[in-house]
Amino acid sequence: MATKKEIQKKKNIAKKMINQMESGGYEAWLHDQHSAYIDNNLEEYLDMNEPTETKEPSFSSANDN
Repeated sequence: MATKKEIQKKKNIAKKMINQMESGGYEAWLHDQHSAYIDNNLEEYLDMNEPTETKEPSFSSANDN
């Protein structure tokens, strides 16, 4: 398992690399990643959290002719 110091060092390296690659820097890149994730998964999330629709039973009798 990585120590906190190693994790922070890797995070700093990633931030530096992204700052060099992206004009908006790490924060802009992170925002773009979050936006893309939400765009790709929002519909599925909403579908999972919709209350299930229960169909009311249809009562038909033989005398409805």
